[in-house]
Amino acid sequence: MNWLIIGITGVTCSGKSTLARSIVSEISANKVSFSNNITIGAVKLVKQDDYFHPKTSTEHIWIPEFNYINREVLSALNMNKMCEHLNEILGSTYQPYQRKEEESVLNVLVIEGYLIFNCTRISELCQLKIDVRLTYDACFERRKTRIYNPPNPPAYFEKIIWPFYLKHRNEYENTLGLQVMNGELSEEVVLRQALDHIVDFVNKK
Repeated sequence: MNWLIIGITGVTCSGKSTLARSIVSEISANKVSFSNNITIGAVKLVKQDDYFHPKTSTEHIWIPEFNYINREVLSALNMNKMCEHLNEILGSTYQPYQRKEEESVLNVLVIEGYLIFNCTRISELCQLKIDVRLTYDACFERRKTRIYNPPNPPAYFEKIIWPFYLKHRNEYENTLGLQVMNGELSEEVVLRQALDHIVDFVNKK
């Protein structure tokens, strides 16, 4: 079964989750202009945030300065479970999407998360890689409007979230084909840019 796998990452509050949901919605509703010989099949969304270890897990790394779990590292997530779930969706007959001259079915899997490209197994699966970015100031301002339970300790963003984000981004910065998008643009503009990128890939593949 052929699947087009799209990975969407980005810093906290960049709009990556909204973008992923919107892409799934648009493709599912046949609102995307693919070639005439393409029929939309299954469209799935997998979110990395659904795989956090329970707070009591011994896998977590605690930050003594804040008495708080470091959620900005892969060990905070059950990546084995996430990869198992992805394998279940793709099935034993999985093949990466290849365009055919005859009519073909396009199955789409969107994987969204802030550390997906830091997991080799997931990064290698993604044929399209999208990274939604914000400046430090824009990210900080958006983060202040969010309500977290439990709330982040003071200075957690400055000392943990942003430094770890830069560290992890540096690990995949030079990934071939990485499409960087400006998360400070409107949701509509970012969605249109992402869909144009996807359509271009599918129609020319």
